[in-house]
Amino acid sequence: MAQQRNKRSHRTFLELIYSSAEFLLKLIEDLLDISKIESGKLSLNAEPTDFVELAKRNIQLNNTLAGKKNISIKLEYNTEPVILNIDRQKMEQVLNNLITNAVKFSHKNSEVLVRITAGDQKVLSEVIDQGVGIPGKNLEHIFLPFNTASAAGTGGEKSTGLGLFIVKKIVEGHHGKIAIESTEGKGSRFFFELPVEK
Repeated sequence: MAQQRNKRSHRTFLELIYSSAEFLLKLIEDLLDISKIESGKLSLNAEPTDFVELAKRNIQLNNTLAGKKNISIKLEYNTEPVILNIDRQKMEQVLNNLITNAVKFSHKNSEVLVRITAGDQKVLSEVIDQGVGIPGKNLEHIFLPFNTASAAGTGGEKSTGLGLFIVKKIVEGHHGKIAIESTEGKGSRFFFELPVEK
């Protein structure tokens, strides 16, 4: 009995160490990205990429995190494929940050919707959650580095406060625009547009 209790406490301790190490690694990666952005060295390796497939892959990666809170991530799109000339790795970073945040700040047993609407000149991408939302007074600071609009997720998840600043810079580097709509207590909608090059 005592042995089982010890095993459980050791497992809990190891999980805590892993979680802390993961958070520190993310912080270091974000700081390196910011350093590149501020020095003007954020280089983009753009190539034709199926954006819908990129979103599908990212949702698949985030399903494990979402599953822990019984959150479903749905994808809607009006056409397939959607070919954009983008830096695949950087744009995956954008999607991952927005989807991870949506899950992080969503309540258990809710839904996150990822919607891609392709037009002739632009592609609109939206990540919509049913989470805690953001107070109106904090919205203007949401894309600034080290913002503390939401310090911790609904499951106690940590945030570096750097991700959305990096996301904005990557989207702008692709000649796009990003914005947010949010209601405290009801959820948030992050949306960004990318140009279609012909």
